Amino acid sequence: MKAEIRRIWETVISEEIPDSHSGLAYTGGGVVLALFAVQVITGVLMLFYYNPAQPFASVRNITESIPFGWWIRGLHRWTADFIVALLLLHVFRTSLTADFASRGTFRWYTGCFLMILTLGLCFTGYSLAGDERSLWASVVGLNIASQVPLVGKIIKSAFTDAGGLPLNQRFFTLHAWIIPGAL
Repeated sequence: MKAEIRRIWETVISEEIPDSHSGLAYTGGGVVLALFAVQVITGVLMLFYYNPAQPFASVRNITESIPFGWWIRGLHRWTADFIVALLLLHVFRTSLTADFASRGTFRWYTGCFLMILTLGLCFTGYSLAGDERSLWASVVGLNIASQVPLVGKIIKSAFTDAGGLPLNQRFFTLHAWIIPGAL
């Protein structure tokens, strides 16, 4: 088992990167990964104080009462914005240079799956603030999702009709546990 893991590790590490792929434009995936680490750390720190049953009061408590809570929340929010921007730039660069074709479609599909999960994290996280803007963003987002052919109505009803839990608690469960677990 140990020898098998070592062989896989050496195969990944010894992959030769062409000189044309060593510029700043080719570091998008690594930067997104580093920002994701910041997201995990700041998210875990905010988990200690966030209560999904009282979202607005929790966010206010984190921002105003917890030492450096405003900084941790701001860092979490801004790195999420940077992740989305860099992800879009990374996908654009990969598409433009057709890099996915030379390295295999499995890598491309894996990246698309990770991008969908990341956008899901951003959407569910935005609704956790508990203010009017996040409420209406959730309503608009779910209405847009309901327009997807065949599965749209199912997606919307899964969040709005099932089990009697408030929408915020469902989004919190997705944001803090289910989607990160899938990543």
